[in-house]
Amino acid sequence: MNISVSYGPDRGRSVRIYLRLHRTWAMALRSLGVLFLLAAVITAADPRGTPSGVAACAVIGVILLAEPYLVFWVTVRRNWAALAEAVTVTLTDAGVTSRTATAAVGLSWDKVRRVVEGKGFWIFAVNRFRFVSLWKGALTPGQADELAAFLDARRTDRGPVPPPVTGAAAGFVPPDRESGT
Repeated sequence: MNISVSYGPDRGRSVRIYLRLHRTWAMALRSLGVLFLLAAVITAADPRGTPSGVAACAVIGVILLAEPYLVFWVTVRRNWAALAEAVTVTLTDAGVTSRTATAAVGLSWDKVRRVVEGKGFWIFAVNRFRFVSLWKGALTPGQADELAAFLDARRTDRGPVPPPVTGAAAGFVPPDRESGT
């Protein structure tokens, strides 16, 4: 496989990709925020509840609800100029590379832990901070088919196969088996 595509900047597309990559983290924080607000309501209804306990639970809940949006806004604002650069993505049998005027990210396929297919994009991620995204609209139908076939060939529903046991670990005998009892 040797696919290389270039496409212009689109801040909206970049924002959608960032949101998709971080949605589990954001959902977890929002859920915790709802739980803290629920705890504040329950504490307020309890005659033994203290006003300071209610206020603390409510403040923590609001902070947890707002944090994902604030972090997202700060990240986008800080990287506003970088989100307006043209991108060249190259996919080979060895890995995937993304280049802009100011940055380059290369990932070998053995390092890619997740491949996320969104509505209009692919995300090849090592983790949520190191990833390469690819806009589907930049691919020709032939390139899209070639990429899908390549990813299907690499996809497995089985867990990783452990390496064979060698060396001292191969000769290990549990203590209750040494005496033959």
